[in-house]
Amino acid sequence: MKRVSGITSIPLQWLILLSSVATFLIFTGIFYYGHEADRITEEKFLELTTIAQLKVDSIQEWRKQKLADIHRAAVGPLVRMEIERLILEPANQSAVDQLKVQLSINRKGTVYEDAFFLDKSGKILLSDNADTFVGKVTLKAFEDAVKGCTSLLSDLFLAPDGNIYIDVLEPIQNNSGEIIAVVVLRSHAAEFLFPLIQKWPTPSRTGETLLVSRDGDSVVFLNELRHRKNTALNLKFPLTQLDLPAVQAVIGNYGRFIGLDYREVEVLSVSKLISQSNWSIVSKMDTSEILAEVKYRAWVTAIIIFLLILISSVLVISLYRKSQEEKVKKIEAIHRALVENIPQRIFLKDRDHKYLFVNANYSADFGLSPADFVGKDDYSFYPRELADKYRADDNAVISSGTIIDLEESYVANERSYWIHTIKTPIRNDRGEIVAVMGLFNDITDRKKAEEEKEKLNEKLLQSQKMESVGRLAGGVAHDFNNMLSVIIGYTELIIEKSGPDNTMNHDLEEILKAARRSADITSQLLAFSRQQTISPKPIDLNEAVNGMLNMLQRLIGENIKLVWHPEPDLWTVKIDSAQLDQVLTNLCVNARDAIADVGHITIETGRKIFDESSCGNLISCIPGDFVMLSVSDDGCGIDRETQMHLFEPFFTTKALGKGTGLGLATVYGIVKQNGGFVNVYSEPGQGATFRIYLPRYTALETDLLENKDNVIQSIVQVGETILLVEDDEMILKLTKTMLEDLGYVVVAAGTPSEAIGLASMHSGNIHLLITDVVMPEINGRDLAKQIQKSFPKLKVLFMSGYTANVIVNRGVLYEGVNFIQKPFSKKDLADKTREALSK
Repeated sequence: MKRVSGITSIPLQWLILLSSVATFLIFTGIFYYGHEADRITEEKFLELTTIAQLKVDSIQEWRKQKLADIHRAAVGPLVRMEIERLILEPANQSAVDQLKVQLSINRKGTVYEDAFFLDKSGKILLSDNADTFVGKVTLKAFEDAVKGCTSLLSDLFLAPDGNIYIDVLEPIQNNSGEIIAVVVLRSHAAEFLFPLIQKWPTPSRTGETLLVSRDGDSVVFLNELRHRKNTALNLKFPLTQLDLPAVQAVIGNYGRFIGLDYREVEVLSVSKLISQSNWSIVSKMDTSEILAEVKYRAWVTAIIIFLLILISSVLVISLYRKSQEEKVKKIEAIHRALVENIPQRIFLKDRDHKYLFVNANYSADFGLSPADFVGKDDYSFYPRELADKYRADDNAVISSGTIIDLEESYVANERSYWIHTIKTPIRNDRGEIVAVMGLFNDITDRKKAEEEKEKLNEKLLQSQKMESVGRLAGGVAHDFNNMLSVIIGYTELIIEKSGPDNTMNHDLEEILKAARRSADITSQLLAFSRQQTISPKPIDLNEAVNGMLNMLQRLIGENIKLVWHPEPDLWTVKIDSAQLDQVLTNLCVNARDAIADVGHITIETGRKIFDESSCGNLISCIPGDFVMLSVSDDGCGIDRETQMHLFEPFFTTKALGKGTGLGLATVYGIVKQNGGFVNVYSEPGQGATFRIYLPRYTALETDLLENKDNVIQSIVQVGETILLVEDDEMILKLTKTMLEDLGYVVVAAGTPSEAIGLASMHSGNIHLLITDVVMPEINGRDLAKQIQKSFPKLKVLFMSGYTANVIVNRGVLYEGVNFIQKPFSKKDLADKTREALSK
């Protein structure tokens, strides 16, 4: 052998092998770093985009609420009338007092810092705050509001008290359309606006949202910042500083951007324009935080690679100073030790696909030693289909001479894995490919996490879709209830007044039947949207179902056998018994229709305790104790696509005229309203099982004792006076007619302000207030409280097409509240009125 500088020369083929290993390790490290950096950066850009849009939506909703508040404050006839009085008579104390009441109402407690009126010249007309400040920003907004005759929000401004505020203004017009004043509501930005912007929804040490605006040739920061104090309206940068994301935003370059923030720290950012304003949102995060993990891995990988290359080089040189045989053995031993100690699985195959080498991590998956693999191929260890796939990948590496990188399945000891594999060709000293080397990691946990994330996203989208459909259904039902109230009421009045011999009575009865059928449909829509008013009571589910069995058997017919399996010692649930009837009836009718000829329907009850893990694949499931009600059939079953739409209103697989598609939607709404959830399991041709889970009721057993309801007779005491308030003119007129026919004295008002005025001028007693729940200006409950100040013994009866949270909690009436659901008949009105007056 030749010697160079006293060191035995190393054969070329070993130098090539050493270089190949070093190149492979370096390439693997570079590829891994680049791949991880790109993936994490893309994930963070998507996260920043989502957060930016979330902030834009929150601010838009906040702005919309403020404009709605100011509109309610400006449109009331009482406000306009008192403003006109105050302008004509500046010393009119009654007008001042009334307007101050309105200002107090408009401030809504602590929601608004100040509320006041400006006259046509921009001077303060009236304020309930002696320190009210009107600066340049407010006056500019005042001029724009008057000029455009519209409501708007001012820019943020710094007040003399050191706080930052924003005003919302709307002109007040007289009957001739002339602007006579402007009402102003003032919000404390640090309390109501900045928290919407500053709160970061995910764990982050640098994540931050900026609200910025253009101020001449500068960008001004409108909110307080996470990393610097006292910046709102104070911190500005020139528009020439183009590396700032805030500058890019205000000059119109929205979207993704990598630059320096106000600290001169490199950040990833996403900016969006807030429509109908000169504000922009910038969500940003330091790149140092984003790439910290990747950089750490890069350093560790680089150190390991450097150490591996260094150790390999030193060992090869030292071993080649000895005899050829010793050197070969030692080199093989050392290389084997290096390969065996890295965490990845490594294998080497020749061109005939025979194993030349595997490391211990590889063979341990099969419970074998590395020697058990040498000389064998993939067909000795893997299923044929998987072995064919591995051989094809090896052939691709040999034929192309390039490295391949892929994610694939892997089976060892009858257990399946997901692995990330890198396969590279190994060449001899003549450049010929003589082997394939592979390195792979177990990525099963990552794959499972991705699948779980996808499942959670699907569950979230399904839940959001059902919530959106529910809100739509509730709104439609409310509007229909108003119209049906008029149809039912006037039809009943015509039938009552025309007498039994009227030839039109039959036609009128048909109209009444159709209207009541429509009312039933709207009731089902309200049940789906969880806006149905209910009075739940603790019940024994076994007793309740047992009492319905005869009715259910008649409903499904004699050709279907009804099987009942109650669970002993069942927990108590709290539900409206009428709702339970609806649930069981709808489920049994659907089960009956799914059975072609003869079959079975099985009703079961049981107890179920859900924890975090068992809730994983169930939509709307929350941990806790639940009572299970199951309805199963052996009918035709339901395919997966149909299951996705089962609970949507008006979705049906039945023929035209055979069903409305509201049955399961009603079931869904009732169960959700009572704090439970529904699970469906079915396969085509294998029947279907609907499992209802209702939360366990844990109150004392004495709560199950119920007093029988007293029957209220519809007897009218002559002279009783009722104040009727309804913003729908047709319903107001109809209800007034019904009450007067029943013998009551009725004072009718179309708005809350009109009702307050009529009550204040009424000389006698008012026995009962009948009011709609949801109205302009103020809601029914607040109206009742205000009128009861003058009439302490006043009774109240609420009415609505759907209920608001002011009188119900999740659709359940608060104790002691009198309520009548629209549409109602004359008899319903008589009974409810008498019941309210008799309490």
